[in-house]
Amino acid sequence: MANKTCAEQSYNPMQSCCVLQKIASMLMNFFRVRDWFHVLGLSFLGFVYAYTSQILLPSLLFSFIASSLYIAHGYSLNEIIDAQVAVKYSKNEFKVKKGISFNSALILSYIPLLVNLVFSVLFYKNILLLIIAGALLAYLYSAAPFRFKSVPFMDLVVNSAGFSILFLIGYCSLRPLDKNSLLITALFFLLFIPLQLIHELAHFEKDKSEKAVTTVVRYDMPASFKLFFISLLPFTIWPLFLWYLQILSIYVSLLTASFSAYIFLRFGKILKNHVNINMNDLRIHARFLTILYGFCLLFILMKSNKM
Repeated sequence: MANKTCAEQSYNPMQSCCVLQKIASMLMNFFRVRDWFHVLGLSFLGFVYAYTSQILLPSLLFSFIASSLYIAHGYSLNEIIDAQVAVKYSKNEFKVKKGISFNSALILSYIPLLVNLVFSVLFYKNILLLIIAGALLAYLYSAAPFRFKSVPFMDLVVNSAGFSILFLIGYCSLRPLDKNSLLITALFFLLFIPLQLIHELAHFEKDKSEKAVTTVVRYDMPASFKLFFISLLPFTIWPLFLWYLQILSIYVSLLTASFSAYIFLRFGKILKNHVNINMNDLRIHARFLTILYGFCLLFILMKSNKM
């Protein structure tokens, strides 16, 4: 009885709560949960575009879960491989830096992928190939021997393709893959090219120090700024092609043209008038504008579908 009393007295609910909070914080950082919001919207846009007569809540919930697991695996795998490369493949240094062994981190990263695959097989086989394709792109982007993250232009293509699949996950939770959904996915692929360039510009010094030969590191910042502005052109033109095919309304073209024009004028002015530019501020600004673009696009799709 005395031992039991001592055990009961040693139990500290506050201490247990702190441990749980630390674990939750570690998992949020590991899977980069704070970076999910603006990309999860892609899946919801796909879901809304596929909408027919009524929103099926189970399908919407599954789309959200599948997209979250998809992002969790892609982000965490990239973080793990980047950390491994930064410490020159030393497992001991990796554990000191990340607070978890490399093998344990790798297993933790693949758990969302495995859960997603099982979930898809049981409930929505339409997205099974999309999950597999996304996992393959995440591996090709981050890991050796390919590590397209360090291959100029391939870093832009593979990263943009990986994010674009999120739109198809939302769409295929209601409908099977078709030509129209692929053509709209191309719009988001073209959107993520300039966004990835801004991301690389913000991480220029870090990537250069870690010898990651991204497009920006390879061609330096002045040329990359020009490439960023040039990349807005196909993104702006593509909605006109979709309007011509009667896939999207003219309002999407007007919205996209306004978005690109604002970025071109605003960012061009900032780059011209400021010698010392905080590229991280520009990256956050671009992210905010992209979220605003997504909300406006959502409104247009909802009006088009008469939701």
